Amino acid sequence: MDAGDGPLLEAAGCTLPDLVRSIGPSGVAGLSVSGEPATCRGLVSGLGEEPCVVVGGFQKGDFADTTREVLDGIYSVSPHPLESHVVVSRLLYEACAVQKLVYPLTDIILLS
Repeated sequence: MDAGDGPLLEAAGCTLPDLVRSIGPSGVAGLSVSGEPATCRGLVSGLGEEPCVVVGGFQKGDFADTTREVLDGIYSVSPHPLESHVVVSRLLYEACAVQKLVYPLTDIILLS
C-alpha cells in the first residue's frame, strides 16, 4: 500500500506509552506553552528521521506524569498560547522545508 492509500487520521484504543512504542519514533517531543523555548525549525531538525510530536492542546493544566515519561523533552514554540492547528501547521511546514520531504513528519499526536 502506498502512503497515500492509508487513512489520514486514525483513533487508537491504547495508552500513549503503548502508542509511542508501537510507532517506534527516532525522537518524541512534547509541545506545551510551559516547555523550554524552541523554534519549529530547530525542533524538527533535532528529532531524527522518524519523529513523533505530542501537541498538548490544554485549556488548563499540562501533560500527565505518564505522558512526560515517554517524552524526550517538552518545548514551547511561542511565548503565547497557540491553537493546536497553528502549531501543527508550523511543524509540517518546517518538516517540509528542512527535510525536503525526504522523510515527512508523520506522527503527530494531539492531546486535549
